[in-house]
Amino acid sequence: MGYQHWAVTGHSFGGLLAQYYSCLFPEAIDHMVLLSTPDLNWKWSSTIDLHKILRLTSVELALLDTLQSKMKKGGNIDSLKLAYDRVMLPVYIFQRADTLKIMEILKEVTINMAVFNKMVAELYGNYKFITVNLPAIKMPVMILHGRMDPMGEGVAYENQKLIPHAIISFSNNGHFLWVENSYQVGNAFNAFF
Repeated sequence: MGYQHWAVTGHSFGGLLAQYYSCLFPEAIDHMVLLSTPDLNWKWSSTIDLHKILRLTSVELALLDTLQSKMKKGGNIDSLKLAYDRVMLPVYIFQRADTLKIMEILKEVTINMAVFNKMVAELYGNYKFITVNLPAIKMPVMILHGRMDPMGEGVAYENQKLIPHAIISFSNNGHFLWVENSYQVGNAFNAFF
């Protein structure tokens, strides 16, 4: 393509991939933006369960249990995982009405769990490489995180521990802050770049 440098942005798990990529090719990246990115230590995982109880109805919780049972028994894991993620959406969205916007986006999304699991294995197989090299990256880094993200605000600070020069910006949104408040995210991008 002819580009010498570019910016990399990752949302959620994609932010972990962006961090790994910036460690592999630091000379090629001139900016990095992490949107609602979990920390590499998975300290956030226990807060998700609390938010499930707080944000889902009893019917939704029962449906999650059913879907989890079906996944354990086998079946079409990819479609079951997509159904599970759709039921979980209100946990990740601060304004429940915004769930419909996300549902429209996800309507055509398919998840290949085999590929996802390979990416997770690659990331965590290179955990030491990433945690050693991230503090040394020189490009400007912005961490955008929703205050109502079920992972909690702590993950933004955990990411900043690995990238001390990163700036953090919080919004009053959930995990999909770029959908819930695209105007605020756009302004943050414009100010950063």
